[in-house]
Amino acid sequence: MGETFSTGLAMNRNRIDLPEAEALTVDLVSLRLSYSFTPRISAQLYIQYNDQTDLLATNFRFSWLQSANAGLYVVYNEADERTGERRRELILKYSHIVDVL
Repeated sequence: MGETFSTGLAMNRNRIDLPEAEALTVDLVSLRLSYSFTPRISAQLYIQYNDQTDLLATNFRFSWLQSANAGLYVVYNEADERTGERRRELILKYSHIVDVL
């Protein structure tokens, strides 16, 4: 799909050894997808899983830019925790550059 679609998959393992505690190993797995409809309209999806906390976090962002870093952003975040609690948030942001002088 050329320059319009990109993807990334990563796994990180962190082993923490403390002198007076049991060793802790944390595995993080993440997936990143990005698609550009046009040079100014794009969507990104980021998903991450933490095996230590059994947390699945999702971030989706839609961008419609008028100029560099100025425009409309729609962001949705969701986190599913081991306790069964689910946190969700929807963020709308519009930024505009004003030429004062």
